[in-house]
Amino acid sequence: FNEMLAKLKLTTASRNELKKEIAEREKVESELRKAEARFRAIFESTADCILVWDRDHNYMYANQAAATHIKKTPEEMIGKNIREILHHAPEFLEIWEKRIDDVFETKQPVMVSDTIKLKFRQIHSESAVSPLIDENGEVFAVGAVYRDVTERKLTEEAAFASWQMLQEVLN
Repeated sequence: FNEMLAKLKLTTASRNELKKEIAEREKVESELRKAEARFRAIFESTADCILVWDRDHNYMYANQAAATHIKKTPEEMIGKNIREILHHAPEFLEIWEKRIDDVFETKQPVMVSDTIKLKFRQIHSESAVSPLIDENGEVFAVGAVYRDVTERKLTEEAAFASWQMLQEVLN
């Protein structure tokens, strides 16, 4: 009888430990889901374009701002190669492929400014391109935060032109 009682106590203790472990795991999973939702809300609510590519230039992530910028949905971009998405701007495509490759190779972030001429307009942009590093210190992807600064650039150019005209009048 004592042996059965000991086994019952052990079984009950094990069961209680298992319940406790399950409860802790569920709590951790809930916190993880909340943290992921917060990060997703941040990435999706920014006006800046946020993009992530793998080593083969396939989109791993594109926030809504990035997709809207090129008149696509994130779902139309993710899993696709950069060549499929930027085929309409071959010079821009070539520049970005090289940047992605360089960041994979050097493991160093770069800040860049671009001016690209599309059919009927010119776009000015600034980007931070960064390696995404895994727990082993290896680059598993390259991320970019891209900002269209065309309006700011045009305002600066107009202000400079006005200043030049004022200088001519004063001289």
